Amino acid sequence: MPGAGGRRPESDPQMAERAWLRVASAAQFQDGRSRTFQLEGVEIFVCRRGEEFFAAENACSHAGFPLADGDVEGGIVLCPLHGATFDLRSGEPLSPPADAPIRVFPVRLSDGSVWVALDGASPASP
Repeated sequence: MPGAGGRRPESDPQMAERAWLRVASAAQFQDGRSRTFQLEGVEIFVCRRGEEFFAAENACSHAGFPLADGDVEGGIVLCPLHGATFDLRSGEPLSPPADAPIRVFPVRLSDGSVWVALDGASPASP
């Protein structure tokens, strides 16, 4: 898994409210494909659909299976193991067998890079 880059630049006021972590250049993301990253001990996946980016913890809440290999359509990810679906904006499960949410994270684009804020997880970390 690729490692994550540095912390956000202090000079960018748009990003100052959270601890943003740079994951990669936006140009490195193909539409509809996910990439995994380790950020501060958390494995996440980041995917692009059109001009929108999503980030979530890379584990289905039902069986812990990696979600990075699942299809993403309209902001919804499909777990490839048992077919559970999750809303990538809220983390809420949309279909069984999952009945618990996954953690999703805010994503920002700045200076051509994709940034993720782990401290903005929804639902909040236990």
